[in-house]
Amino acid sequence: MHGVRKHWDATFERWISEAEAAGEDPNDIGDREWQGSAEDGARKLYLPHITSRSVVLELGPGSGRYTRHIIGVCRRMILVDCSSMVCDWRGKLEALREWRSRAEETPH
Repeated sequence: MHGVRKHWDATFERWISEAEAAGEDPNDIGDREWQGSAEDGARKLYLPHITSRSVVLELGPGSGRYTRHIIGVCRRMILVDCSSMVCDWRGKLEALREWRSRAEETPH
């Protein structure tokens, strides 16, 4: 599957581009475009069933519109996506977050 473009990839690439230009999260672009808050959806559909002891498997997380509202509530979250473009982006995002976290912990 690696290297195969998915229908979703073009939309997400556009969200990334728009978000970088505006200094936003690509998921905020998606929420506005799809005229709905993933946070509201997560709160209504998922969070009532998730505790701090839960292990959550999310199939097709895409950009993480729902993931970002669930990940801080559960003990562990496993993400599986068939889009190599999305997986590559998420890997870069996590590396950046880890780097920022370490930079904040380093005394200046």
